[in-house]
Amino acid sequence: MASEGPPSRYPPSMGPGARPVNKPGDSERSKLLEVMQARSKYKVSVEPETLSLSYELNNSPRLYRLSFDNMPLHGLSRWWIYGGSMRARRAGVLAIDLIRGSENVVQRPVTQQEAEALAYWTSRRLLYGSLATFATSAFGFYLAHRGRAKMKFPFVSAKPLERYTKFPLQRFPVITGQLAQTAWQVTRYVIWMELCFLVGTPVIGALGSFSAATGMATDPRTQGLIQAMRERGRGDMNRTLSNIPAEWPQQPQGQDSSRDAQSDSQSYYQGVEGGGSPDGTVADRNHEGDSLYQSVASDTGVFDDSRLRDRERKQQQGYPKPQPSGQMQENTSSTSSADPDPFFFDDASPTAGNDPDMATPSGYRRSQGGSAWERIRRSNSPSSAGSSTATSNADFRRQRLETERAREAREARANQLAERDSGSNESVSYGSGRDGRAREQAQREFDEMLERERIQSGSDEYDRGMAAVESREERRTGEGTSAWERRRGGD
Repeated sequence: MASEGPPSRYPPSMGPGARPVNKPGDSERSKLLEVMQARSKYKVSVEPETLSLSYELNNSPRLYRLSFDNMPLHGLSRWWIYGGSMRARRAGVLAIDLIRGSENVVQRPVTQQEAEALAYWTSRRLLYGSLATFATSAFGFYLAHRGRAKMKFPFVSAKPLERYTKFPLQRFPVITGQLAQTAWQVTRYVIWMELCFLVGTPVIGALGSFSAATGMATDPRTQGLIQAMRERGRGDMNRTLSNIPAEWPQQPQGQDSSRDAQSDSQSYYQGVEGGGSPDGTVADRNHEGDSLYQSVASDTGVFDDSRLRDRERKQQQGYPKPQPSGQMQENTSSTSSADPDPFFFDDASPTAGNDPDMATPSGYRRSQGGSAWERIRRSNSPSSAGSSTATSNADFRRQRLETERAREAREARANQLAERDSGSNESVSYGSGRDGRAREQAQREFDEMLERERIQSGSDEYDRGMAAVESREERRTGEGTSAWERRRGGD
């Protein structure tokens, strides 16, 4: 079985090749074991004039022999810190920890003078801690001695001495009398000293740490080491910042969006003119949007919100806009104008939309030249009278016949609908009474418009055509009367 490689410094979430440095749940335990294993190789020996510190760093042994005179550390301070084997071991271990930490930061071994300065300020820190213990205990003893007459306990009001003749409980005393008062006094001294120790030691210890850090920063022997640590920390910060993905350069939103929108719209209309379909264009743009998000997902750069919103707005502007109904009708009429239909029915009557059978739009195409009534008016206009004299008669007859057929078909359909509506027990869905009145009113207005046009035109051909239509109407049999019949009856 192949052995695993060195542990990765990246978390497992970054990829299959990343392995945790420590197993899950064993990080604290493994760190403690590493510290204990490293400290097990520490060797501290105190000689009359020197302090020997031996350890291993990256499997390479290190040894420093530090002179007490060069630290300097003499007299009571030296005895208090390195006077016994346990105190010497504790001070030496802390000094080695500080030296190893400095070497790990600056990535080089510390010099002899730097090691002496580090050991000295470590000893001063321990000296502050020892003085804190002594000072707080002495201050607690002083407070307890001052309140001995009243038996004053911390946070409790003083009580007469007669209350302290039983120790430790009033109901179940173990000691009574004067000896019980002495026991209460000892207990009170211990409580005061312990309270002052718990409160004063952290404060004095913080002051000692601050003093040691200030001393190392101002000590000439550690100036180079402190400067190297600062440069190392600045370099690590720069490397950390260099690993942060850079943001995309910002562009003016107005220019960027307008330029992309113009290019998208131009490409869209070019595709439509060249035979492409709007659906295909939209599909291509959707695909571009998918590729955009895929590129963002695979890119290490930061895709900020403003850039993403600009891109989405540009895609929305690039989508084809629906054309108005009027423009679509004009396009339809222009494309189909070259294909006339001889059987085309163009109902110019305003009642055309009232027919229920004609409610749904049909895909018919308009013939060239507009409706039949428009062609009649153009043929009878003075401006076109000279140019269309030869063909006006035949065209006019054909148009009259087409109009007559269309009108007859419409009237027959209207009669059928009226019969069907009358036999359905007055339950039609369109409101026959109201629709009938509206249809009659619209037909009446249409007839009046035709009459005005006839009077204004004064064309003989128009009169002959209308006479022929009237004669045909007289011969026509059927039930009901149309608008034309009502007009003839009125004449």
